[in-house]
Amino acid sequence: MLGGPGEESTHLENRIGEPCANPYLYLAAQLAAGLDGIERGLQPGGLAQDPHADSAVPLPRDLAAAVAAAQDSALTRTLLGKHLHDCLVRLKRTELSRFEQWRATAPPTAPGDVTAWEHREYFGAY
Repeated sequence: MLGGPGEESTHLENRIGEPCANPYLYLAAQLAAGLDGIERGLQPGGLAQDPHADSAVPLPRDLAAAVAAAQDSALTRTLLGKHLHDCLVRLKRTELSRFEQWRATAPPTAPGDVTAWEHREYFGAY
C-alpha cells in the first residue's frame, strides 16, 4: 500500500501479474493467496515507503525458480488440484528444457535481454 490512512492518494498496487498470464488462473491465485493470508492471520507488514526497496522479498527471477516455487507450493496444489498442478509444472519444465537446449548453443545475451528463442516461442502467440 502506498500512502496512509486518510490520505486521498492512498492506494494498493499489485504489479506481480504478467500480461500473458491466464486471467482466470491469475485472479484465482490472487484471491486464494489473500484468503490464505486471512485464514492464517498473516500480517501484510507496514506501509511501503519505497516499493522498489531491497528489503522486499523477491519474486522468482527466472522460469526455473518459478517452476520450483510452484511445484513446492501446497497452496498452489490445493488451488489448482493435483492433476492441473502437475500438468502445469510438467508443461513449464518442458518449456524450460527447450530454452536451456537452445541456450547451450546460442550466443550469450545480456541479463534482461529478450532472446531470439523467446521471440520465436512467445511473440506469435501473444
